[in-house]
Amino acid sequence: MKIGVLLGVDFVEPKIDKRVFLIAKALKNAGHEPHIFCWSRRVESNELSGEYKGVPFTRIKQDLPQVGLPFVTKIPAYFSLIRKMMKSLNDFKPDIITSTDLDVLPMAVLGKFFFRTRLVYDVHEHWPLMEYNQSKPLGVFTNYLENLLLPAVDGVVTISDMLGSRYNESGKDTTVLRTAPFLEDVNKLTFTPRDKIREALGVGPDNVLIGYMGSLMPDKGIEMMVESFSELYKQNPQTKIRFVIIGGPAKFLSELKDLGTKLGGDKITTFKDFVKHEEIHNYFGALDLSIIQYSSVPWANLAMAHKIIEGFAYGVPVIVKNFKERSDFVRRHKSGFVFSDARPAMVAKAISSLVDSKLIPKLGRNAKREFENVLCWEKQVDKLTKMIDSFE
Repeated sequence: MKIGVLLGVDFVEPKIDKRVFLIAKALKNAGHEPHIFCWSRRVESNELSGEYKGVPFTRIKQDLPQVGLPFVTKIPAYFSLIRKMMKSLNDFKPDIITSTDLDVLPMAVLGKFFFRTRLVYDVHEHWPLMEYNQSKPLGVFTNYLENLLLPAVDGVVTISDMLGSRYNESGKDTTVLRTAPFLEDVNKLTFTPRDKIREALGVGPDNVLIGYMGSLMPDKGIEMMVESFSELYKQNPQTKIRFVIIGGPAKFLSELKDLGTKLGGDKITTFKDFVKHEEIHNYFGALDLSIIQYSSVPWANLAMAHKIIEGFAYGVPVIVKNFKERSDFVRRHKSGFVFSDARPAMVAKAISSLVDSKLIPKLGRNAKREFENVLCWEKQVDKLTKMIDSFE
């Protein structure tokens, strides 16, 4: 079957949506014909169509008015996007449409009725709650919009048990797919020697390296990480623990580096901008432990960071704050450590205690085993293909 995958962000390096790619690749492997149609809001490449690792995509250009302008000023641009998206879908003639998150769900619903397809809603976040945190009226509107459109959805796929329960309560057939690499792909990887990567990061063979890789936007709580790392250095200037923060945008990376310099954490922390997707495994391979620490945004209890399972693929355990979804997950798989007190001094003590316990290698072995036996994409994707096949 021909499957149009609608994506509300661009699909270009280094911002490839891994989950969307994994779903498209799995559908292709199952004999279907997926095609990604992505909304290119601020074009960084002139390539309007092409393939990414065998998955075809079309980039639909449509800028929005400048950030900070009233919501109503964006409506004409959005209707222009809908027109362009409908034209692209008409050329493709899908049998099934999938919508990735709420911003493209209205056009996915239109596509369902125009082209008489089935519709799958792939939910990555609690969108209305995220919008509510920024603007109460916008949060109320997006919640109304989602409830209005949900009856047209034939099936829901989401990333976490708690998000899944939200849509089950709405009467929708919901499948939880945790974003994870293919085991086959992991086994094919060639790694740059671990010591070489660590040396490039200024880390020695006897150091314990703890890292964060991903978006550095303010709602991620990365400032709290830098404060915690700085506090750890104050508590023990002779510590063998080292940290690396890898990500962007560059503006926020620079601000975090300045904060580390101000607080003293730069003495044990390396700051590095985004690395290409094809190189991420080398940096995971250099880590002893990863850290996922979010600020207390309202949707944090519902989210499941895909970097947790990605680290497991390379035998890297994780330290997380006690947000329910991810803390339950880490405890269930015995592949990490959960802290409850997010004050920098307490996080620093928790990290030091974990390193001193000598449990990290065991947790890493657990993480690798759980990935191979339970969590890899091959073990999960049957749930998706069964949903798609049921629409034939």
